[in-house]
Amino acid sequence: MPQTAPLSFLLVSERAEEIKRITQRMRGFYPGCHIEAVYTAEEALDWVSRRTCDAALLDERLSGRSGLEILSELRRRSADAAILVLTDHYDAQVSTHLTQAGADHVLSLQSPVYLAELPVVTGTMLEHRDRLARLDLADKRAKFLFETIKDVIYELDPDGRFVALSPAVAALLGHSAEELLGTPYSTVLAPQDRDRGERRVNERRTGARATHRLALRLMAKTEASPDTQAVPVECSATGLYSAARQPRFLGTIGVLAHRTNGRPSTHAHARPLDEGAWQEKVETVRRLAGRIAHDFNNMLTIVTGYSQLILNTIAPDNPQRHRIEEIAKAGERAADLTRQLLAFSRRDAPQEILDINVVIADMEPTLRQLTGRNVRLALTLAPGLGRINAAPVQIRELLHQLAVNAVEAMPDGGRLTIATDRVEWEQGQDGRQVDARQPGPAVRLTVSDTGVGMDPESQARLAEPFFTTKEGKWLGLGLAMVYGIAAQSGGVISVVSAPGQGTTFTVHWPRVDEKTRPIDQLRAPAALPKNVATILLVEDEISIRSLARTVLEEQGYTVLEAGSAAEAMRISDQHQGPIHLLLTDVVMPGMNGFELAARLNPLRPEMKLLFISGYTGSFTAQAHAVPAGASFLPKPFMPDTLEHKVREVLDEPR
Repeated sequence: MPQTAPLSFLLVSERAEEIKRITQRMRGFYPGCHIEAVYTAEEALDWVSRRTCDAALLDERLSGRSGLEILSELRRRSADAAILVLTDHYDAQVSTHLTQAGADHVLSLQSPVYLAELPVVTGTMLEHRDRLARLDLADKRAKFLFETIKDVIYELDPDGRFVALSPAVAALLGHSAEELLGTPYSTVLAPQDRDRGERRVNERRTGARATHRLALRLMAKTEASPDTQAVPVECSATGLYSAARQPRFLGTIGVLAHRTNGRPSTHAHARPLDEGAWQEKVETVRRLAGRIAHDFNNMLTIVTGYSQLILNTIAPDNPQRHRIEEIAKAGERAADLTRQLLAFSRRDAPQEILDINVVIADMEPTLRQLTGRNVRLALTLAPGLGRINAAPVQIRELLHQLAVNAVEAMPDGGRLTIATDRVEWEQGQDGRQVDARQPGPAVRLTVSDTGVGMDPESQARLAEPFFTTKEGKWLGLGLAMVYGIAAQSGGVISVVSAPGQGTTFTVHWPRVDEKTRPIDQLRAPAALPKNVATILLVEDEISIRSLARTVLEEQGYTVLEAGSAAEAMRISDQHQGPIHLLLTDVVMPGMNGFELAARLNPLRPEMKLLFISGYTGSFTAQAHAVPAGASFLPKPFMPDTLEHKVREVLDEPR
């Protein structure tokens, strides 16, 4: 969990000069930290038997028993502390030996920069132990849900074989999870549903497909009869893909809910859930997904950020480069997973004045990857379009969902056209009543396909959550999200379609007068000049704060750093010069980032604001508290993204 109390360090060394230098360096890097120095192995072991510390800095060279001799005992008595061994004789063999004995890291005292590395390495060790603790907690949460939820959670490999099944499968199908592991999913499908089930799995091999509340029948065995009987279920599932440029299909993960009287049930013999209980259940999972994503985004900021910093400093032929690149790729894949979790958990998102042409242009590579070779993508973006008030992340989701549905409607190929233009908003436009709003200037988005089209009955139900046609070609949840996003941003959506004649979705948003930058100004410059500005950096995660400080100082900024809002208030009060930017996390112990900005803004009215957070829900839940003109940077972020965003905010007129 984030550090809230001053850090405590145990320093074990008999070298008085080194103790002095290390103490000065650590106190300069970690203001308010407590450092206890002891001189012998016996004193160290006695100290950890009676007290606790966040990290032990152990000099390998000690009189009597050496640091190496007490390392294992020190680890046993202080299991939660990070241990850094300082050695005069550093090589790969020594490092491996010390790590196996219990050290978290080994640092050479002969290195000319060891004092500079010491606090950074210590912070990294602390964050690593913190991440392990949080991963363990996340694993326990997931295990608890997996083992206790009454619905069946399952995972398939790319060949459609079960690789994981929750214990609830026994109550639903009469088979234990162990019995079904390794068997094809088709073995439990009712014969009349196998073609449909296989079609859904095969669709996921060629792109991101999801199934929401698909009605199926599974074959269950019962104690009363040797024969199997069909059990009605609802299946919600999604494909798992690698994050490579050409995504690779890794399998399927899903949930099976037993149905009684046409509704999901908690198990085969339970009463059907009423609508309120079902929504409450979904909301609970939604909040859990958001919290998990928030924690992982903090960790991923450290992984991806330091990976990029290291890659920026080592030669292309360095033998370690490939390993670091693999770490960075893993971080990107994990970041993609957290984005999916946040997309599921998000009920709202911060709105801003934007040019929808910018969003479409930025999404073009993703859209072309989505359409593949069989579907031609045409973009017709009107210049001088005008602006709308909407959340960029939601507009991207709207475009993505409409594109996915269009592609699914063209299994044999076709044409997908995305167009924008300026119009006068009129009632009854596009063949149906649009809205009861006053007519006026509007921005229109049109998404058209040459696919199979829809009959009037299907069109009438498009906005219903979880609606899907019998053929399984349309994602009802996706289109329900599209309708919801349009409504949240003040827009109205209409559809024109007919069987065999394709489909056209049209969204109208009222144009707004506020100015925004054109596309070329929104794109980040290739390189940033050195900068002269003072930034107050507030972040309770030590390693993220260290990463951000390093990135900003390399760009020439003066950085005042604080680990809490209270500390930031003190620094602002004591700093005599101007502070040009407050760069603060949103979710922190005690006073949060919004409250901090509200306190400092009257005292420093010229100071600009940039909020960072691993969970946009924290931003939107208190949208009323966000100061006007504030900007937002989501975690995880790469160093160059932070550089460009800071430069962008500083360059904005106040």
